Amino acid sequence: MKKYQWADTTSRDQKRGMTLEQARKEAGRFRSWLENNKNPKQELLREHREQEEAKTFDDAFVSFDEKQLSKQLRGSQARAIYLRDIKPYIGSIKLADLRMNDLNKVFDAKVDKSGRKMAGAIGVCHKIINQVIKHALALNMIDTHPAPLLRARDVGGGTKITKRNRGFSELKILLTSLPSWRMDDANIRLLNFLLGCGQRISAVLEMRWSEVDFDEKLWLLPASSEERHTKSQESRKVPLSDYLIKQPLEQRDSIPSHWKLVWASSNLR
Repeated sequence: MKKYQWADTTSRDQKRGMTLEQARKEAGRFRSWLENNKNPKQELLREHREQEEAKTFDDAFVSFDEKQLSKQLRGSQARAIYLRDIKPYIGSIKLADLRMNDLNKVFDAKVDKSGRKMAGAIGVCHKIINQVIKHALALNMIDTHPAPLLRARDVGGGTKITKRNRGFSELKILLTSLPSWRMDDANIRLLNFLLGCGQRISAVLEMRWSEVDFDEKLWLLPASSEERHTKSQESRKVPLSDYLIKQPLEQRDSIPSHWKLVWASSNLR
């Protein structure tokens, strides 16, 4: 009876367009099940059920978001990038079926108006995808990485620009030449403050008047939050020299009093 069911099922698979080689492999699977006292019909149903329940890339991201990304200071930024630039291309693909050509769809879409690849955006997408896949591997949601050796620069990411600290002689030339530049005084004050305080550009640009203590000559830099991205989980006090406190003092006299940001432009009030 078991042999009859095996032959009947194999015949149906062949009618669906199975090659001779595929039929031999399928017959081997059925033979193995029968030799181990397993019902081929039940085993096929089990495999089908597992395929239906297979996790997609989006399932892996949701798990990664819940367990790791949501606890990061700037997790909301990575989440927004995923939803906009990654999920539309590979979110619905099952992890086991994910291939390099699927990933390339994400990277190939990151081009500017002139058709040139956006290296920075590609690098960020590569980082998020790699983090999600590694998370899925750790939780046994996937057996292998579809592109374990893939680097951001292999798909157009990264940059050839290298970082170099400026020497004191270069900074002196910059600072002494700033007044002759054809730019607003507010921008000159901003550059003076940036070069002197040593804080991140984003933190300085988001600096509030309420954070500056002119009497004590302190900048009360708050902990990072949804509203204030300072990349620090604790607030801290940044001492300001006479030179540094002079910059926001002059800035205060040149902008409307109702503006919240110290270095506000016309669209950041």
